[in-house]
Amino acid sequence: MKSTFLALSVVLFFTQLVFAESFGSKPKACPSIAIIQADGVNDAMKIGDMWAGFHKSHYDTQEEWSLVIMMRNAKNKEDVVTKSNAAISLFSKIKGPAMGIQTGEWVCGYEPNHPDIFFTIAITPPRFIN
Repeated sequence: MKSTFLALSVVLFFTQLVFAESFGSKPKACPSIAIIQADGVNDAMKIGDMWAGFHKSHYDTQEEWSLVIMMRNAKNKEDVVTKSNAAISLFSKIKGPAMGIQTGEWVCGYEPNHPDIFFTIAITPPRFIN
């Protein structure tokens, strides 16, 4: 049930393009996968029965972003960071920048192409990380 709710929440991120122009300045581009890979993931936390790997950066854009990688089958924080960094090279961009759920929020989605990764997004302005 939690996975279904999470999946539906992610879908909402990407179905709001029609209203995007009324929610602030749209970023010109999403962070590139090559730069995401170079920066990597440096933190993680457990959320329900899943783990989330995080990183905050400007990447190759003018905006600051939070990268969020939701993962199954991780043992601990270090395992999430290691597996996330190893999997980034498998990513492909799927959508974005698209209007997020909150006003002024923009989201980029990436297809993880990895069985242990549920989804991957980059969000600006940054969320989840102090």
